[in-house]
Amino acid sequence: MESITKNRQSSDALRAMVERAYGAGRVPAGDGWASELGHGWFNVAYRIRLRDGAEVVLKIAPPGGG
Repeated sequence: MESITKNRQSSDALRAMVERAYGAGRVPAGDGWASELGHGWFNVAYRIRLRDGAEVVLKIAPPGGG
């Protein structure tokens, strides 16, 4: 679903969020570790493969100020 409310983030920003949530040792390296999950109307969600192989979902709310 395409929406102007989706708060898409760069790979660097996603890595910073992963580090804050899981610690520096689990931050992904290389390519192909994040993929956007579709079908949402307002939030954006990513499937993230951490450095240790664990998979998590990172959900990001729309920007505030509306």
